[in-house]
Amino acid sequence: MEALLDLYAKTGGGVTWVRNCVHESEQEGCWGSLSTNTSFCEWYGITCSPPINDDPSTRVVTGLDLANNELLGILPSTILSLHNLTSLQLQGNALQVTTPPPHLRRVKIN
Repeated sequence: MEALLDLYAKTGGGVTWVRNCVHESEQEGCWGSLSTNTSFCEWYGITCSPPINDDPSTRVVTGLDLANNELLGILPSTILSLHNLTSLQLQGNALQVTTPPPHLRRVKIN
């Protein structure tokens, strides 16, 4: 979760992002929500693996779709800790992205 909170903090989350929540009117599934009732897998634009043996703590981030969401700045290096990431949709934002490291080269980055 540290990588997700870092991404939020360093790219204008809560300030410039167009969408922070799955349901803005109800403030559900919001980035940065540390509520025990909301898993990061329920945050806007995040896709996670299914749980193993119905254990929700085994879910991992497999995709981020934050396209056209007015993210600003440099993509933080902590994103590298999302080892199961297979899709990263960031087109339409004002982000600086360096050449992806080897383990992210397999990720579909738009």
